[in-house]
Amino acid sequence: MVIQQEEAAKVGDIPETVSSIKQAAEFTGLSEDTIRFYEKIGLLPYADRKANGHRTYSKHQLEGMVFLTRLKATGITLKEMKQYRSLSDQGTVSIPQNLHSNRTQEKNAERN
Repeated sequence: MVIQQEEAAKVGDIPETVSSIKQAAEFTGLSEDTIRFYEKIGLLPYADRKANGHRTYSKHQLEGMVFLTRLKATGITLKEMKQYRSLSDQGTVSIPQNLHSNRTQEKNAERN
């Protein structure tokens, strides 16, 4: 059973794993080429591989892809997507650092 992106967003049901890049693409709405490209540039970790060399994706990897589709929809650059992805991977630990950094940037912008 293949879950389409719209259906998954409604039910919030991300499978524990999918057994091919095609299934990951169908689930997330990203193309297979985009998934490969995101892996190549470090936006996504490389997929796990089965003994036959085929890709498999975990629930965590699929959640990362869904997150990237949402970032992509905002129109931000790949560089900015990498920054947000990095912050997301850090979790709540990075919040104090980011607040400080944002305040510093705002003060610098006001001076200019």
